[in-house]
Amino acid sequence: MSYQKASDIIKARRQRAEAQAAMRREIALNDSRFYQAEKKLRASNLALLKSNTKANENNVKKCQKERDVAL
Repeated sequence: MSYQKASDIIKARRQRAEAQAAMRREIALNDSRFYQAEKKLRASNLALLKSNTKANENNVKKCQKERDVAL
C-alpha cells in the first residue's frame, strides 16, 4: 500500500468519525437533560477560569459527571 493511499484512507475515516460525532452531539443537545448539564458545565468552566479555586474545580468535576450520566 502506498503512502498516499494510506493517507487517503485515514483522512476518510477521520471525516466519517467527525461527521458521526457532530451528528451524535446534535442529537444529545436536543435532549433537555443533556443540554442543561452541558450548559451548567460551561458556566462552571467559565467560573473556574475567572477564579481558580478548589471549589470551582470540584464543581466542574461534578458537572462533568452529570453531563456524562445524561449522555
